[in-house]
Amino acid sequence: MEFKNYEAHANLTDKLTFLMKFIESPTQVGSITPSSRFLAEKMVRPIDWDQVKAVAELGAGTGAFTNYINALKSPNCKVAVFEKDEEMRDQLYNLYPWESIYLKLKNSLNILDTMPLS
Repeated sequence: MEFKNYEAHANLTDKLTFLMKFIESPTQVGSITPSSRFLAEKMVRPIDWDQVKAVAELGAGTGAFTNYINALKSPNCKVAVFEKDEEMRDQLYNLYPWESIYLKLKNSLNILDTMPLS
């Protein structure tokens, strides 16, 4: 199980960026700070990842959950990561450019058409 150095990523600059995004568009950003690695781990660890064939992460933000999903998923699990904000999407794409994860997804409106289930 390999985890990115999330602490190095979730630095003060990321937190300030997240806060500014919230101030600019509070109806589009759900929080004033990124999710912590502790929250992400608590939420994804109980999942039986050997049974998961596909997962969608909506509103990936700075990648707290993305990091754990990548570390815990099986090699055959397909992952779609959605993030509306272009700057955050680009940052995620640079941090997590795995072949099985599609990070350039902006809109989850047609999620069933987007999910790589086959």
